[in-house]
Amino acid sequence: MTDFFNGYIWGPSFYGLLPMQSGTNADRSRFNIRTIEGFNLILRAVSDMADKLPVPERGKQYNVSYITKAEERNSYLNAWIALGMFSNIFYTNNGMPTLSFNGKIIFDNNQIWDYIQISLENYLVALCNLDALYDKINLQRLGVKTDEFKEFVDVLKEKNQNSIQDARTIFANMDLLIGLKDFCFKNRDYKDSTSDGKDRTRKLVFTFFENIEKYMEQYGIKIKAEKLNYFILKDDQRIDISQLYSELFALSTQNDDFQEQLGQEQKQVGLVAEFRSKITELPTRWNHEVNKASSYLGKQSAASAKRNLDKFALRIQRYLGENKKQPEHLDVEGLCALYNNVIEIYFKDENAKLTQDMCNEYKRLVKVQDELEAGDE
Repeated sequence: MTDFFNGYIWGPSFYGLLPMQSGTNADRSRFNIRTIEGFNLILRAVSDMADKLPVPERGKQYNVSYITKAEERNSYLNAWIALGMFSNIFYTNNGMPTLSFNGKIIFDNNQIWDYIQISLENYLVALCNLDALYDKINLQRLGVKTDEFKEFVDVLKEKNQNSIQDARTIFANMDLLIGLKDFCFKNRDYKDSTSDGKDRTRKLVFTFFENIEKYMEQYGIKIKAEKLNYFILKDDQRIDISQLYSELFALSTQNDDFQEQLGQEQKQVGLVAEFRSKITELPTRWNHEVNKASSYLGKQSAASAKRNLDKFALRIQRYLGENKKQPEHLDVEGLCALYNNVIEIYFKDENAKLTQDMCNEYKRLVKVQDELEAGDE
């Protein structure tokens, strides 16, 4: 089922299904955390005795090792599985955020993704197919054999058969999925008082589960929010999903440096998206003034490149508006890739010089201006 859905049900449209955090505009629906910090937080919820993993310096290569301590093996496996259920890999493609379905949390060389995204959608999808977590996490790199994992996860399936069945029931009714998303969005807020930010997030998560219960009940389908809110590890131990999720969200908002970095990345994504829109979409309004970019970069700085590429985007937008078609030889992906690279350098130092390869790429891409000028005649 997860293969059929390509790993997601709502994907990017899941953003906003839980309210933003006031003051930061951090989205509770899908947010970023450092992978090892998230693992350690979940490990603490699973076991007070197991040793946490050392948190690597940001940007430094970090390799995970085999799980060697027998007394900690079950705790580590439970923590990795829970992290895999909540998380997804993400990357940017020409400045556009992309959710990965096939990406592994642990690379085949034992390095890890430094950052992952956490989302309730991931949790619901994972319930449909716990077996897929072996490859998603890449547990082989931790010394976990497939037979060991199958035996371990079969116990989890048995303990959580009610919530697994509920998740499969939700996603098997494809006609209801869009309506479910809209219903959850309209009723997403929790208006009673809460003690603090964590408590508010916890109540909002449980409200999401309650909305699923109420919506499906309208169509005669019985799903219990309480069942979805707990993931059972063994008879005397279970994970409170709304509580753990609230702690993961708090973790994502506590690192000021990380939030500043994310803010810059989001701004970069926004600028590239705006640039792409200008060079691909037919405008309803456009600047009738002719904006002509330089045919080559005399000043090879990031500021000069950004200024000329912005002019070029306005020029293309004018062509689209007046001719109702795209220039035949316009390389959209090449321009977006170059613009993304320029913006990344620009944010670090607007006076920094571009590489010669980037300057040559700029010269190649703006040659299409001849075609734009022909369209003016």
